[in-house]
Amino acid sequence: MLINENDVSKVLEQTDILALIGEHVALKRVGLRYVGLCPFHSENTPSFSVNAEEGFFYCFGCHASGDAISFVREIERMEFVPAVEYLASRAGIQLTYDSQGLSVHATKRSSLQSALSEAVEFYHERLVSSPDGEHARSYLASRGIDAKDWEKFRLGWAPDLPAGLFSHLKVSQEIFVDAGLGYLDKGGRPLDQLRARVIFPIFDASGKPVAFGGRVLPSSEEDASGQAGPKYKNSPETMLYSKRKTLYGLNLAKADVVSHGEIIICEGYTDVIAFFKAGIQRAVATCGTALTEDHLLKIKSFSKRITLAFDADKAGISATEKFYQWEKKHKLEIYVADLPDGIDPGELGQKDPARLIDAVSGARPLMAFRLERLFEEGGLSSIEGRARVVDEAIEIIAEHPNALVRNDYLMYVADKCRFEMKDLHLRLEKALRSGQFLRDQPEPHSRARSFVMADARTDSLEAPIQQRPISAEDLGLSDRPAIEGLRMLVHNTEEMSEFFPLVLFTHPTHRSLRIAIEGVTSISEASIRAEAAGREAKELFIRLAVEAPSADPFDVVSRLVERGVNRRLEHMKLQARSLEPSSNELMELSSELSRIRLLQEGLRSAGNQRIDATGQLLVWLMKSEAEG
Repeated sequence: MLINENDVSKVLEQTDILALIGEHVALKRVGLRYVGLCPFHSENTPSFSVNAEEGFFYCFGCHASGDAISFVREIERMEFVPAVEYLASRAGIQLTYDSQGLSVHATKRSSLQSALSEAVEFYHERLVSSPDGEHARSYLASRGIDAKDWEKFRLGWAPDLPAGLFSHLKVSQEIFVDAGLGYLDKGGRPLDQLRARVIFPIFDASGKPVAFGGRVLPSSEEDASGQAGPKYKNSPETMLYSKRKTLYGLNLAKADVVSHGEIIICEGYTDVIAFFKAGIQRAVATCGTALTEDHLLKIKSFSKRITLAFDADKAGISATEKFYQWEKKHKLEIYVADLPDGIDPGELGQKDPARLIDAVSGARPLMAFRLERLFEEGGLSSIEGRARVVDEAIEIIAEHPNALVRNDYLMYVADKCRFEMKDLHLRLEKALRSGQFLRDQPEPHSRARSFVMADARTDSLEAPIQQRPISAEDLGLSDRPAIEGLRMLVHNTEEMSEFFPLVLFTHPTHRSLRIAIEGVTSISEASIRAEAAGREAKELFIRLAVEAPSADPFDVVSRLVERGVNRRLEHMKLQARSLEPSSNELMELSSELSRIRLLQEGLRSAGNQRIDATGQLLVWLMKSEAEG
């Protein structure tokens, strides 16, 4: 199915690429562009650049590049049509298609989003003003969650009605079910997914609702049969919602995350609210699932420091090997908040907000946290107790993939337990040889290093093509005057075209790009032309498009003209050597050489003399090029 090309252009024009990318990358303004950590490869120094005005991005590290459609395709692993439909939905654009008709996918997505937005308002209104929401209001008040918090997090109340929400929404059963708002009973009747529960709407990073979490009131935690029911119930996964990728509160927290360089990850919705009330507005929560690598991929461009604020007796205990792997793979720093035993952040925030703040400021690296808890359990007063602690500590240390980190913590354990370092080292080596733990391995070659962005005009998303990486030499980046001249052309082709003719460029990629953008009237048209000119020309174009020109145009033209004249003079000297000494042709050539050398002196002058000389020599170069 093909989308009308005019609609594709409209989507690109009306998409705020800065807002789009800002949902995944912490961007900071530097001059006329925005930079941040690349979401497509691990890095510590920002090399990802966005041209907000023209709608392009480029990574100077892994060379990922493209427009808003390219970004959505790669970050969300979408095909071309769904990516355009996703952006069209954001921008409120109705797409048109070929003879096959309107896209079911686009219409469906828009309908689901609309139903979810209406559901948020329905639940919220029931909490704020309905009589049956009184118990919910009392419960929230008992947790220290007041009306300001209800508004900020759009909290709600699901009435204890079989189909209260469905009756209110007036949507089809299909949309109701596919949005995760309800299900059909055995008789085919629609029933609400969440009933008699406090509602916590779950938003994506851009602030659009995608799902709900519901908590039963304490007095209702047993079902009709007297059995304990689930305290929390979450929406099922849908077209818009994936538990493995979604973090509750990220839409509200991301600004503070960027500001502080830290993100706090909790287990519950009320934990997040407690952090916000304590003045720490960089907390998020997983949505009924364990922390996954997909979550980290979502947040690593916002912050490299992650503080886990789980219950103290849970944090760092289960599946810790994956955290160490993630630290190394994504260059993260994972810490554990110093929470008191047996209390979660929600409770601590209500009882002692200052202690919750201290828990974050006193966060420790994951391995240090685990070892210190081991030491706190006691047993260090006897030789046997210390030996037991050493055995357990070595099992913990052996899980870490970095040999330097393992060695430092081994020294710490040796000192704490008063054993010889060499004995502990032998025991660690034995544990590593057993094959149960991670060993140091070279990082696999990053896919992003040889990344080639999938063609934004194809309908299938194939694995990135492994091609020879494009080098700086391929792009002629060392030729600064030519690069600056091309940058001015890319950003203002119509006005600059006459000042930067093809004769001024000698590098093959420079010439290809200059030819490609001849006669274009907009940067979007130039993008299409550059894409057709080949890999090198396309990459150079994107690289130039994300950075606004900063040099003086006349200075760049003068330098390029002077170089061009020097090349032409060398050619004329060679030509003169092949002519007869007394020939008229040689005399004419010598006269021309003298005239050009005189004009060259004007290039080193100032003011009008330099301007005149540059103009005359540029005309001469173009005429010489035309004559061969």
